[in-house]
Amino acid sequence: NIFIADAKSFKSYVNYNMFYLYNSFYPDDLRTVLNEIINQNQKKIEILIIYNNPRVSTLKVLKEFKNLFVIGNFDGRGDHRILI
Repeated sequence: NIFIADAKSFKSYVNYNMFYLYNSFYPDDLRTVLNEIINQNQKKIEILIIYNNPRVSTLKVLKEFKNLFVIGNFDGRGDHRILI
């Protein structure tokens, strides 16, 4: 399915546990989206987020979420990073 919606107010994150982000958000927006994903996870299932080419400012936001764990930090093409 493809959705055209504001990620900050999307109400169907509960239906998914895998997310791919590509340098997608400014820090405040990322914080809001991650809170939505986590808060909608009522079944407390494991969530996998693949974040390709995160900005330095968004890496700081990821560190705020103590319940998120980095299981992979890989070199991508050029100077891109890929976090899992």
